[in-house]
Amino acid sequence: MIFGYSGSGKSTLAQLISKEYNLPILYIDKILYDANWKKRDDNASLNDIKSFLIHNKNWIVDGNGISKMFYERAELADKIIFMDLGPIQCYKNAKERYKKYKNLPRESRPDGCPEKFDLSFKMWILFNGRKKKRRQSFSNLVENYKHKVIFIKNKKDISYLLDNLDVLLLK
Repeated sequence: MIFGYSGSGKSTLAQLISKEYNLPILYIDKILYDANWKKRDDNASLNDIKSFLIHNKNWIVDGNGISKMFYERAELADKIIFMDLGPIQCYKNAKERYKKYKNLPRESRPDGCPEKFDLSFKMWILFNGRKKKRRQSFSNLVENYKHKVIFIKNKKDISYLLDNLDVLLLK
């Protein structure tokens, strides 16, 4: 399970790990939203998550969707990667992603949902997505499952993880 802040690199890391171990990925954003970032029905999203987890023995779930089986996914996960990069790094990552994918599809994004880097999303990355309630949800999950959490706080941690996947993920 990979979770963390917007722009932290969750999807990129999920793709790299998926390729290395040939694991299917469930992108939470893809099941939470329809075209034009319209929120899907909660029951449909939950059913999609449950179906994915039931039909795949090994998997990667990329994303938060905190109220959508967040703790259930953590319970089932062998390892949990918390992408806890700072807001400025996440902002820079999201800006680069926007430049790269502005008018292009992206595997981790729902069909018909354009890449965003508007004021609302910038505010989400820097402030609103880091409000106390959300940070507390992340902290609670980490505390409950600390025996299987890998913390990623910067690009150096990402490099270390990628260089030591077998040791860190398979132990």
